[in-house]
Amino acid sequence: MSKLRRPPSLLKRPWFARRILEVGAGHLPYQGVTHVVDKYPENEKNAEGARSGNLWVPPGVEFREGVFEKLPFANHERFDYLYARHVFEHVVDPVAAVREINRLASEGYIETPSPLYEMLCCSFPFSTQDVHFWFVWANPARNELHVVKKNEQTVREFSSSRYGRLTEALTIAKRAHPEQVLDRLLPSASKTTRLFFSGPVRLRVHQNFEEALTKGEDAFASLRHVLFYLRPPVSWLYPRFSPLKAIWRESV
Repeated sequence: MSKLRRPPSLLKRPWFARRILEVGAGHLPYQGVTHVVDKYPENEKNAEGARSGNLWVPPGVEFREGVFEKLPFANHERFDYLYARHVFEHVVDPVAAVREINRLASEGYIETPSPLYEMLCCSFPFSTQDVHFWFVWANPARNELHVVKKNEQTVREFSSSRYGRLTEALTIAKRAHPEQVLDRLLPSASKTTRLFFSGPVRLRVHQNFEEALTKGEDAFASLRHVLFYLRPPVSWLYPRFSPLKAIWRESV
C-alpha cells in the first residue's frame, strides 16, 4: 500500500474543499484528493520514463486518463482545488494547460523544478530526449507562471542579473565536475518553483532569460535562498552549504 503525500503547506491546505483534483499524481497523490488524472494509466515504464513509481490511485478516488492540456472534465465539473506537482514542466502546450487550470479551478498549487535546478540537472548539450520541455518560475504576487522553452540555445544562456551570473558559474562548475556540485549544496527553496494560486493564473512566455529580465522577471532569483545560508550567523548553523563559496570564488 502506498502512502499519500502530505500537502505542501499546513496554512494553505484546502481544509474545506470537497472536490480536489490532482493532475499527474502518479505513484504518490496528495492527501485529500478526490480525483486524479494521469497521462499514462499503465505502471512505471511509461512512454517518456517520466514517472518514478507505479501508478497508484487511492481507494475511493476517481481516476481519469488524460493530459494537462485537455483535462477530461466538462465545464460544470469544477473543482475547489487543483494540485499539479512536477507536471507543468512536461506539458507540450503551457498556454492550453493554464487555460485548463483556470477553466476547472480557482485555487490550487503548482510546483516545478526551478530554472536554477533545471540548469544544473538538464541534459547538456541539449537533448531532444529531455522530458522537461520548459524552464518554469512563478511570480506569486501576480499569480503568474513564467516559462522559457528548453532548446539548444536556452540551455546555454543565463540572465545578466547577479543571480543569473552566479547560476552560470555554478552550472559551469557542475557540468565540468558533477561530483563537486551535489543536490545537498542547495536548499529546497532554491531548487523548487512553488505557486499557491487564488484566482486566474496568468502565463508569460519568454524567448530567453534576458528578455524576461528586461520585463522585471529574474528566472534565477530562487538563488537568493542559497545566499541566505551563506551569511553569518546562519552559515554557522548550516555549514553544508559553504562549499558553494569556494565554487563561486574560483569562477571569478
